[in-house]
Amino acid sequence: MSGKNLDELEQLRHRDARYHAVLLASAAIVWIAGPEGEFIERQPGWEEYTGQLWEEYQYSKWISAIHPDDRPQVTADWMGAVGSGGPVYRTQGRIWSAKHRAWRAFQTRGVPVRDKTGNIIEWIGALTDVQDAFDAQEKLVQREGQLAVSRSAAARLREQLCRLLEANSVGLIMTRDHDILEANDAFLRLIGCHRSQVALPISWRELTPLGYEEADARALAQLREEGECMPFQKEYIRADGVRVPVLLGATAFNREPLECVCFVVDITAQKQAEAALEQARRVAERARRRPGF
Repeated sequence: MSGKNLDELEQLRHRDARYHAVLLASAAIVWIAGPEGEFIERQPGWEEYTGQLWEEYQYSKWISAIHPDDRPQVTADWMGAVGSGGPVYRTQGRIWSAKHRAWRAFQTRGVPVRDKTGNIIEWIGALTDVQDAFDAQEKLVQREGQLAVSRSAAARLREQLCRLLEANSVGLIMTRDHDILEANDAFLRLIGCHRSQVALPISWRELTPLGYEEADARALAQLREEGECMPFQKEYIRADGVRVPVLLGATAFNREPLECVCFVVDITAQKQAEAALEQARRVAERARRRPGF
């Protein structure tokens, strides 16, 4: 054999080795069928994936690995491609996976190999498991649906909160962390301001006198953990410097950042009544202790 023939043989061996290496490295099931569309030699990738033995899938028995509901369409697509001679065979369905012990979605594509005269000598194709991609797409669709529902619910909640803020019988504010983002006129009156005099956002900490740090911290912790805080008493500093006693409660509609709607009730009259009652009690107590009473 001449040196030229030896070089050509070596090139053929190299191409053959490279071809088999590509097959082994491929994540898809590479299959080779005869010109009539039958498996006439063993398919290692098919056996490994489906768990079928050669006797179970040889010739046209491979269809038994396809889900019964998908077999008619897969068969029709395959026979149509074989009958017309291509140029490309495509189909999809479900195939049995021995590894997963379940039916898995697949897509496959095959092309005919022709000799010099144009006759088909074999079909070469690749079958790809696309179940994970389908599952991911389904989860994405579900997640998008959940987000749409959440956005709709949040929009309704914000609309309700805005309506509450328009009420003027009770002071209402919307906060994000330490900032007051929105406030109704009742709250602005409580702190001695007119809407034209206030540029929101403002910090509620700046409105709070010293001495309420622990009470505020407890309320914030409760809001983050439970979504609401028990009403508690504190004070706000009015624009003229007067301290206004208030009863404050809040509900969180977002935890991070902490966004809340809060009601603020001026309890000045209640405090004055309590003070008057305490004064009257003390007067009565002193009178009771006088000699001869």
